[in-house]
Amino acid sequence: MMEEVLLEKKFGKPKFFKVPDGYFEKLDACVMDKIPVTEPCKKRTITRFLRPLAYAACVAAAVVSATVYLYSINNRHGKQMADFASNVDAQSAVGLDFTIDAMSDYAMFDNEDYYSFIADE
Repeated sequence: MMEEVLLEKKFGKPKFFKVPDGYFEKLDACVMDKIPVTEPCKKRTITRFLRPLAYAACVAAAVVSATVYLYSINNRHGKQMADFASNVDAQSAVGLDFTIDAMSDYAMFDNEDYYSFIADE
């Protein structure tokens, strides 16, 4: 370390990088000259103007199609419920025994199942 200090005193510090005189005074003007001058675009193109409208139209079409689809499902379900209600009215007019028979056929219960249910109680 002492040798380095002695060498610096004898020979001085070397300056590897040298800047020409007045370089930094001219630098900003040179850089600004190299930048191309373009005028800002003040016009909006038609596609850029219509893009939000196209998005809104897509959303509106999706909402309308979903509404139509749900309405048709609801109509079919309502019709099925009305048919079921008319069948129940017809069954109740025939009598309670016929309704129980229809329910047991639907549930696939037979008399032995009913007897076992009653016996368990």
